[in-house]
Amino acid sequence: MGCDGKGSFVMKKNDALRGQRAARRRWIAAAGLWLAAAGLVFWARRDPSGVARVFVPWARRAQGALSHAAVAPFPLTECLAYALAAAAPAALVVTAVRSVRGRSGRPALRFLSHAALWAGALACLFLSLWGLGAFAPPLANRLALDTAPASAQTLYDTAVWLRDEMNALAGQVPRGADGACAGGFDALAGQAGDGFRHLAARVPGAFEGAPAAPKRVIGAGLLSRLGLSGVYSPFLGEAMVNPDTIPAHLPFTMCHEMAHGMGYVSEDEANYIAFLACTANPDPLFAYSGYHLAFIYCANALGAADAALSARLWEDVSPLAHADFDAQRAYLKRHEGPARAVGEAVNDAYLRTMNQPEGTRSYGRVVDLLIADYRARTM
Repeated sequence: MGCDGKGSFVMKKNDALRGQRAARRRWIAAAGLWLAAAGLVFWARRDPSGVARVFVPWARRAQGALSHAAVAPFPLTECLAYALAAAAPAALVVTAVRSVRGRSGRPALRFLSHAALWAGALACLFLSLWGLGAFAPPLANRLALDTAPASAQTLYDTAVWLRDEMNALAGQVPRGADGACAGGFDALAGQAGDGFRHLAARVPGAFEGAPAAPKRVIGAGLLSRLGLSGVYSPFLGEAMVNPDTIPAHLPFTMCHEMAHGMGYVSEDEANYIAFLACTANPDPLFAYSGYHLAFIYCANALGAADAALSARLWEDVSPLAHADFDAQRAYLKRHEGPARAVGEAVNDAYLRTMNQPEGTRSYGRVVDLLIADYRARTM
């Protein structure tokens, strides 16, 4: 027996009421999740030592377990991101069509309630798995490094040390016909953990639990245009590296993303740990990469501080090292465009939300740690 018009109307009304109640529950749950996220950040800001004592060891174990569990040879996070990027516009179109046909804003509110709920869940997961590490005390404190302001002369001396080490290693690494470094992604990825193991033995308690080997990103061209050499995903513990990065920079980039997987969130600290891991690695290409990138950061800082000292520094750079600087300039030239500005703006905004107020400039703060390292070695 069919339903009469009145019965159909009642059923539709009941369905609408159930939908409204479900949406209300989602809004309440979303509000609870966002309040929980705010509470975590409040605790972390109030108790940095507690973050270092309680959270960082937990995050290191969690990221290590996740990275070794994500056994797929390709980045699962990247695949999920592409799927989300394709699904989101489709969901928005469907929601808009339903709103127009029904002459109601309820479909849009339902969509927003789902989005708020998922965003709140991801925020809590992000913070509880990794993000709170941004509020830990500086690595310099834990390693007893002296990061007091340095003179231009001290910066020059540090850069000379790095330059000389770079020059000494420049002839020990494989090179292509153009004179620039040569090295395969997979072989380097398999060796990236060696430096961390040596480092953990040298500095007990600070660098244990290196994550699984880094993975090559699928959309290398996209990352190159965005100006990104690597990305870390704390949701699955994946260190994702752009394989188009020049070989002289690949080992350092791999170790940088792996340092994030050890719970070090700040970019300057991840850079410094990458330097330590590279220079502790028995493979000359890793050591060269570490000194090469560290030299670049210090040379750039010296150029801004003292032009005369900067000119003197560059006089004795090896021609082989110059070949790698030329390769990097050519790489950047090939991928010039408006997408890079977008990528840098997004990365800058993200870093500022992660307790790094200098944004993308925070990468360069590794210079303070490198100077402190030099001071410790020459005391």
